[in-house]
Amino acid sequence: MLYIKAMIDGVTYFLQQQTNGNWVRLLTAPSLPGTYGVTITAVMENGNIIILDENNEIYSELLKLVVQGKSVAAKRMMDYLPPYWHTSVEMQKVLESDGLEIDRLLNAIMSIYTDAFILSASESRIKEWEQDLKIIPAGTLEQRRLYVLSKLRGAGKLNEAKIKSIVAAFTGGDCIVTFANSEINIKVLPPNNGEVFLFPDVERSIKPRKPAHLGLVVERYYSTWGDIKEQFGSWADVSNMKADWRAVINHIR
Repeated sequence: MLYIKAMIDGVTYFLQQQTNGNWVRLLTAPSLPGTYGVTITAVMENGNIIILDENNEIYSELLKLVVQGKSVAAKRMMDYLPPYWHTSVEMQKVLESDGLEIDRLLNAIMSIYTDAFILSASESRIKEWEQDLKIIPAGTLEQRRLYVLSKLRGAGKLNEAKIKSIVAAFTGGDCIVTFANSEINIKVLPPNNGEVFLFPDVERSIKPRKPAHLGLVVERYYSTWGDIKEQFGSWADVSNMKADWRAVINHIR
């Protein structure tokens, strides 16, 4: 296995492998109380990618981080009161009870807000998009989000700019597009920051949009040794990285 990473509250953490084979990482919990979804991405040496998140039917309950603490709203309401109320146990209990309900309301509002954006939408919202766009669901929730985004970006006449926009929806990066011998050739450049994506989805997204008389070839762009040397300055720079070659691996991909 090349690496395993976890995403919590929008922050990505690379786990470290122990001698017993377990992958662990000591983290600092988010500052605000609440329930946070956890997304685990494992990249295997054979190139296979496994992604698990809170929407997984088997591991959904295990992929949730519950941060306990006092109500944020209760503290804010207490700050509005005169100082002599701050030591009142009764007032603290009342505000804490009301504050938890307000916290839950704010979380619900935030859920509605995040559902308005494709890249942060919940599974139920993505299902609605898939039904509207007549998409057959495939892959993890993150991969389905990217496919919906590519579908929306691909509306209209297919040209080089449109193809680049579709590819960027999956990789966040660029591609090389050429038209020759009645064929569209697309070389997908390495994704930004070593992020992983469902490569076959690039072809699956573009194929229905191309003219029927044109062929389609989608392939990865592989870096040469010269490309790697140019990216990292010199082989001495690569050597100084010692055992951590993750940056080089990400660049090659």
